[in-house]
Amino acid sequence: MVNYNNETTVATPSVDINKIQILERRAYVIEALEKCNEYASLGSKGKNYIFISRLVSLFWELQGVLERRLDKDRFLDYKNLALNVKHLNFEKAINMWMDINKVLDEIKLTLIDTKKEYDTTNPESENKELGL
Repeated sequence: MVNYNNETTVATPSVDINKIQILERRAYVIEALEKCNEYASLGSKGKNYIFISRLVSLFWELQGVLERRLDKDRFLDYKNLALNVKHLNFEKAINMWMDINKVLDEIKLTLIDTKKEYDTTNPESENKELGL
């Protein structure tokens, strides 16, 4: 959680604070999804409403990014999501969650595999890519 009473927060760029808030909301959604899976594995209906409500909060936090990134090529486009966000069932919420995760990966907020693979068998291929 972002500590707004800390003096280092004042010097932190707002972009970084927003990124932290988005990652926190994402963590809350994952936590709620874990609970849903836990209840489902026990044979209970579960608390899908918590997962859906946290996902909707994340959706509104990312509204601008999603509007720019989601298009007709995806399972759900932004307009469809925005219109149906109040009437989500668990299946639609899972699809929405996957789309949001893809967007977060595309904007490199959750991207973790950033190391470039280096082909040691052919060092000249990298030289060609770099124009050397």
